[in-house]
Amino acid sequence: MTEDNRILYLLRGLCMEMDTSIVPSEFRADLKRAIEVLQEHGATEVYVFGSLVHPWSESEPNDIDIAVSGLPPRRFLHAYGILLGEIEHRFDLVDLDSDDRFSRTIRNRGELERVA
Repeated sequence: MTEDNRILYLLRGLCMEMDTSIVPSEFRADLKRAIEVLQEHGATEVYVFGSLVHPWSESEPNDIDIAVSGLPPRRFLHAYGILLGEIEHRFDLVDLDSDDRFSRTIRNRGELERVA
């Protein structure tokens, strides 16, 4: 991993390293901010999935698909609202701790790329 493919940041006293080489450069700042907000609200794991990291067609990705684990349910909508105001790209936020059909599907497909 080269210096260009890493973002080091300090959050609550922990130095976290995120490999950004899997993410197109125009999405990296938004993803970094999303990780900060989600961890500030209690997320213990943050993943990206979908066309951002696994393009299925020749078209360029146009949104960020984010999945989280450990984010308390009572904080989910608040974190989502903050991201709406601070992230430039469209995004989807999925709670992996939920037992809904979509969360089970993306967990079982093995297409999640952990970024924090």
